[in-house]
Amino acid sequence: TVTNKSKKGCLRKISLVVDNCSNPHYAQIFHGMNDVAQKNNCMVSMVEMGYDTEQFCRDLLNSRTDAVFFTVPRDQMSQQQIQQLQMGGIVVGNSNSSFQMDFNDAYFRVVKHLVDLGHKRILYLSGLSLEDEENMRCKAFRSAVQQCGAEDSPDLLVDGFYPYETNMQNGYQAMKARLEKK
Repeated sequence: TVTNKSKKGCLRKISLVVDNCSNPHYAQIFHGMNDVAQKNNCMVSMVEMGYDTEQFCRDLLNSRTDAVFFTVPRDQMSQQQIQQLQMGGIVVGNSNSSFQMDFNDAYFRVVKHLVDLGHKRILYLSGLSLEDEENMRCKAFRSAVQQCGAEDSPDLLVDGFYPYETNMQNGYQAMKARLEKK
């Protein structure tokens, strides 16, 4: 829970910290936060976290940000840097990542909808490596496919492109390559 901070009883400037501003999922999170913030006379900005976490921390402190929410694990920053933000008066989201995605529920709903429409062979385009043990989206997709009775085949899983950035161009290229393989 974020506590009110300013004289008018509202956080004034909230930063949403992401690792890639072009990720469309972050835009959806941003729009939801922004809708609530505008109704409360607050401002939300989306900030891309670079590799220099020391500079990032200094920039946040200098920007007069009131609160920071991370969409990526905070462990990219040291505990000392997090404490520095807090001592500077910035409220930091409570968990390692302020947002948790329920991939199992999301993929179950999507796959069930497609199966209900009569589809049995559903292609999965991964933005991450299929070899990555931490690829929770792929695990959730495969679980949903099995639960909903769709075909579960490695041929329907398309690996992402190194350096595994999710964007429309990579999705287009992966789909094109897959269709040419037919």
